[in-house]
Amino acid sequence: MRAGFDYVVHKGALVDMIFGVEYQHFDLNGARAFCVRPGCNPPAVRDFDLSATGDLVRARLTFKTQGFFLVR
Repeated sequence: MRAGFDYVVHKGALVDMIFGVEYQHFDLNGARAFCVRPGCNPPAVRDFDLSATGDLVRARLTFKTQGFFLVR
């Protein structure tokens, strides 16, 4: 799931400033992994669950230029 918004903070003749916030939730499907080699600590047959979930929040400030040479 992802949601976000952008807001124009300043609109100028040559530069616009845009503030944005984004939220992202991730859920990686679980997988099973086995360790059967002698390097396992302790040496044995072990079973691991490799699933992961999390949330990210990003904020950004973007400078959008209109170009340095105005052609008309």
